[in-house]
Amino acid sequence: MGSRILGAAVTTLVLIASAHADAMFVLGNNIANGVNVVGTSGGSGMTIDGVTNNSASVPIRFTSPQDMVGGSGQASIDAPTGTFLSRVTISSPGSSFDSIEFNPVTLSSNGILMVSVLMTNGQTFTYPPSGSTYGSMNGQNRLTVFAQNGERILSVTISSTGPSGTGFEGLTQVRFNGAAGGFEPIPEPGTLGLLGTGMIGLAGMMRCKLRLLL
Repeated sequence: MGSRILGAAVTTLVLIASAHADAMFVLGNNIANGVNVVGTSGGSGMTIDGVTNNSASVPIRFTSPQDMVGGSGQASIDAPTGTFLSRVTISSPGSSFDSIEFNPVTLSSNGILMVSVLMTNGQTFTYPPSGSTYGSMNGQNRLTVFAQNGERILSVTISSTGPSGTGFEGLTQVRFNGAAGGFEPIPEPGTLGLLGTGMIGLAGMMRCKLRLLL
């Protein structure tokens, strides 16, 4: 019996350790029934705010280390004329979302884009995979990011891996799914580890007691 209890505790610990956040990247426009962003037209500066165009009106924020210009239609964010945006972060202040898609357009050169996704538990995932490139100067660069394993997305950053002055002229067709005004707190990895260690310790104590009884 003691061995079975210890085995169950170890199995539980393995399951806890393997339960982690994840993000899936899919090229193209892949969100069904997504919502667009409105309210960015006419905005300018390093921060431009908008809201989703559904009844929830979830706030959406675009930030960059450079000045941006808010365009019209599906939250188009543009670089000032004659320049490129090297980095733009999309987030929802006080909120999170299940999936997002976007299209960086008119790149300074091919294959210079990198996408970094921050999840609600602090984990970060990047695209493209090591050894691959992402981004065509004149083609469509639509990318969809899906949260998996019960996680949600806090922010997405699209940046240039090239030298200073490189990047993209605009960010268009930004759409979301599952944008909500909050999220449930998720245990930190350290807390999960302590929980698993405590379970193994408890199983060991029960095993010792069983030996004394036998």
